[in-house]
Amino acid sequence: MNPEHYLPLAEHLASRGFVVLGPEHAEVDWAADILQTTADRPLAISATIDLAEDGALDGIIDTDRVAVVGHSWGGYTAFAVAGARIDLDDLAQRCDGATDPFIAGYFCAPFADGDGLAEAFGLDETPSGRWPSLADDRVDAIVPIASDAFLFGDDELAEVTTPMLIIGGTADTGAPWDWGTGLAYREVGSEVRYLAAFEGGEHMIPVLGCESMPWTANLPDAYQSVFCEDPAWDKQEALDLVNHLTTAFLRHTLVDGAKAEDALQPEAYEVVEGLELRVGGE
Repeated sequence: MNPEHYLPLAEHLASRGFVVLGPEHAEVDWAADILQTTADRPLAISATIDLAEDGALDGIIDTDRVAVVGHSWGGYTAFAVAGARIDLDDLAQRCDGATDPFIAGYFCAPFADGDGLAEAFGLDETPSGRWPSLADDRVDAIVPIASDAFLFGDDELAEVTTPMLIIGGTADTGAPWDWGTGLAYREVGSEVRYLAAFEGGEHMIPVLGCESMPWTANLPDAYQSVFCEDPAWDKQEALDLVNHLTTAFLRHTLVDGAKAEDALQPEAYEVVEGLELRVGGE
């Protein structure tokens, strides 16, 4: 996905005083690019922060307060820069007996031997156990959305201690709950962590509607429905909630606003049918 596909969230955050930088990742196709993407994306985040600190944007942006917001594999990226390290031994155990063709083909097979990923990382040997860290200690908060987390073991996710708001749909087929949102919320070590669960929601909850992405008209009907509709949620309602929750979380964690913390309490969303907000390890 391209940064412009998340325009509603980017514009909403910018309208509330945040500076939004959206790196354009180079990959095109999962099957061909996923290993290099896994190595490159966290480095792209660090390079983007470098640009804000010492590049063309030097002196314009407050880089003492940095958050990473990422959807899907962008969620993996957020965990990686927040300190989670890859553990393919743990992944092999998780993949053992995986019968879902999507999971077996997309989550397990590309990382099965580790050699290709090690090459993408520029390593001479494939690590056993934990891989080298891609963490950037300038990252102060993360917002993974419909995120992937399956490359990290439970202990590796526990190394993430930055404040986190994680958002996902419970019926996500692109990043299944127990391989992404649910797994990460349960295992991260962050004392400040929130979960926004969209009951029955699918993978593209934070993405623009198809009226703003005319290229989707050329997709097969099955793929159009993935982008254009959600089986349980009105697209605009979901986008509005993602915008509101993300803004409240970033205000709370980066700006230290008491009113923003009030906007993150579960009781504030009891009137929103299908949305469950959890705080801490609940």
